[in-house]
Amino acid sequence: MILRSNSPQARHPYYISVSLNCFTPSSHITSVRKYEWSELGELVGDFEIAAKDSKNVNTVFFRGREHPVEEVLVSSSKLFRHHWTWKPIEAHLPSLYWEADNSGDIITCFLSKDRTNANLLAKFVPRSHRRRSGREFEHPKLEVTPKGHEVFEDVLISLLIIERLRTNV
Repeated sequence: MILRSNSPQARHPYYISVSLNCFTPSSHITSVRKYEWSELGELVGDFEIAAKDSKNVNTVFFRGREHPVEEVLVSSSKLFRHHWTWKPIEAHLPSLYWEADNSGDIITCFLSKDRTNANLLAKFVPRSHRRRSGREFEHPKLEVTPKGHEVFEDVLISLLIIERLRTNV
């Protein structure tokens, strides 16, 4: 997948690929690169998520270090809402607070636990319906606010992990 900005100031596209771990076929590795698709592109990060019943540890490689996903992404559920906190790998970066209702129609990212428009960093709208003949294909949509551009790569990696875990059946 190629992620491009609609903004005229867009710096460069991001290339997102998913591959199978050939030693653990129930495990998939998602890689995010800048500038180019191939190994020549700068690796932003990658993560490996195994099937729910697997004994493998889910990991994320980001900012030059690998961590168990559970160390950097904490999830919780409260009365029809799911929450995730992305803990920064580097101390000078802020935590990100993600929230989705049970329907999963919109997943939002905030700069603080105070989930107001002033703290809004991004909104993700997954596809709402399956493809069908005669109906236009609906692409998932990620909207990032100007505040979110400062931590865009954290927004992107954390969202990809959340969506993978959320839809992992």
